[in-house]
Amino acid sequence: ASSAKDIQLRELKDTISQLNTIMSEQTELIRSLRTIIEEKTAHEMVLQEQVDYLTKKLFGSSSEKTPADIPGQLNLFNEAEVYQDPELPEEDCSREPRPRKKKATHAELFKGLKVHKEVIPLDEEDKVCPVCGSAHIERAMTCIDHYASSEAFYLCRCQDCDFLFTQDFPVEAEIGKYYETPDYISHSDTKKGLMNKAYHWVRGYMLGHKARLVAREAHRKEGHLLDIGTGTGYFADTMKRRGWQVEAVERNAQARVFAKEHFGLDVKPDTALQDFAPGSFDVITLWHVMEHLEHLNETWDTLNSLLTEKGVLIIAVPNCSSYDAKKYGAHWAAYDVPRHLWHFTPGTIQRLGAKHEFILAARHPMPFDAFYVSMLSEKYMGHSMSFFRGVLSGTLAWFSALASKERSS
Repeated sequence: ASSAKDIQLRELKDTISQLNTIMSEQTELIRSLRTIIEEKTAHEMVLQEQVDYLTKKLFGSSSEKTPADIPGQLNLFNEAEVYQDPELPEEDCSREPRPRKKKATHAELFKGLKVHKEVIPLDEEDKVCPVCGSAHIERAMTCIDHYASSEAFYLCRCQDCDFLFTQDFPVEAEIGKYYETPDYISHSDTKKGLMNKAYHWVRGYMLGHKARLVAREAHRKEGHLLDIGTGTGYFADTMKRRGWQVEAVERNAQARVFAKEHFGLDVKPDTALQDFAPGSFDVITLWHVMEHLEHLNETWDTLNSLLTEKGVLIIAVPNCSSYDAKKYGAHWAAYDVPRHLWHFTPGTIQRLGAKHEFILAARHPMPFDAFYVSMLSEKYMGHSMSFFRGVLSGTLAWFSALASKERSS
């Protein structure tokens, strides 16, 4: 009995020794993690200081109350005082206040005009949210078409699922005129202007990035791929040269001709989706296309039927909950009304996919999107140096996306 107790005692001592070792290791791990957190926090503070410094270096003081404390930075508010003779008497700049004309009220402006009220009934499908089916819809904001028409369009939001969409957008038969502009780069391939040149440079880099993303998510280096909304055909050509059997569809006839002449691609019109057999494709890609498609739920059903059992659907859309979307509000270029009909967040597109039996496997940021969208947004707001302001905002958006993919553009 004494021997058995000795054995139990030794086992308890060994267990206690092991627990002490584990506690020491955990304590050291916690100490290391705290050191890493402190280093990351210090690094973040340094980056923020650099951003603040560059912002002030680029744009100067925001008011005459702010001193110019950066060497070489001109201060536009006190330059005259620096060169003025201090012994000269100060000039009297006072003046009599000028009476302001009272602004007319809305009622006074339209007084005497005849008012005619007319209720236009909406189609049944337009009265509900296309994602959750709720009829609790509210008007969220008004956006301007800066590309083609300068017309105003309303964005509405579902109060139940937070999905945002363009209300009363033109039907398919009429929306073509809103794409008919040399500035619409996805169809024209124009390189006119600094921002379009930047777009082409980034696209050259992103073609390889997208091809690698497809191979990684599909777990294959070749197969059958369908690129919907292929535009001028750059991505479809890239995948074809990498050994994929590619089908491509595009609504715009001019873009289809470009793809045929430059890449030899037989791009089909979007009506050809009905001609493909079910289960034909291992991968389907829509690079900034889903937001353009009028029949949203029907499209998702079609995509489901065209994929193989283990097929992969890759969709890139603007994120209206991103840093740059919050910064620019109604001037955010990626609202792009009326060409963009639907405005997704990570949550709403996941909910829409689940509705059509898709499972979200991965989410990837598109870091360069924030730069291009910010440049356009600055241009729409009429700001000078819109390119450089956009680069700065894009950089801040990129840092924001590093902290959370939910805020990636």
